[in-house]
Amino acid sequence: MKLLLDIGNSRIKLATQAGDGLDVYEPLVVCSDCHARLQQLITPLADRLTACVASSVASQALNDAVEQALAPLPMHWARSQPEAGGIVNGYPDPTQLGVDRWVSMLGLAHHFAQPHPPLVLASFGTATTIDTLSPENRFEGGLILPGITMMHQALARGTANLPESRGELDAFPTNTVSAISSGVVAAQVGAVARQMMFTSDRFHQTPVLCVTGGARATLMQALATSLPDHDIRALPHVVLEGLGVLATKI
Repeated sequence: MKLLLDIGNSRIKLATQAGDGLDVYEPLVVCSDCHARLQQLITPLADRLTACVASSVASQALNDAVEQALAPLPMHWARSQPEAGGIVNGYPDPTQLGVDRWVSMLGLAHHFAQPHPPLVLASFGTATTIDTLSPENRFEGGLILPGITMMHQALARGTANLPESRGELDAFPTNTVSAISSGVVAAQVGAVARQMMFTSDRFHQTPVLCVTGGARATLMQALATSLPDHDIRALPHVVLEGLGVLATKI
């Protein structure tokens, strides 16, 4: 059985893989003692675990702490590559692509047998990424922008009188808090809609929109409203699924 870890800026997502199936656990909040809590969580599984496959966009200090907490379990750190799992990396320098984005492409393709339409994956986390996978399983590139919370924080910190609190979403907000929340969601949805349009133009096919990340629930209804004729699917564990693809090679 393999342990899979998706180490992000705010959470550590984890799953175990036995055969082709994943058992997903509650994520851990990134904090000073999260590596110790991870160790406690997997202690009952230690006799069955044979290796850990992990991807991380967190600090090297946290990665080192996680590796020490799991010792002597063998660790395999995912890296962005020119090709893996049938996916071709379209970056001129493949190592410059964030490993979470790369691994998510492996997980995304896992859900779609070829031939498939172009796929757009919108990941709503600390940052928002919007990436495109071609019908031939080539990563075409994508966008990075501040996530929902970061946008709220930027407005609160960068202005004297704007609050960080959340308000109701409205097409025509009549109070400041709702105006901020509605504007943030509009920016996120607008970026997705723009990339869907560009993807459709490039491949002359309507893309499927897949959505992941901790903030996805806030945006699903707004996405459905703005893209009423599109197939929109929630893939909450797409990075873990991509790590599962890599784990089958170990």
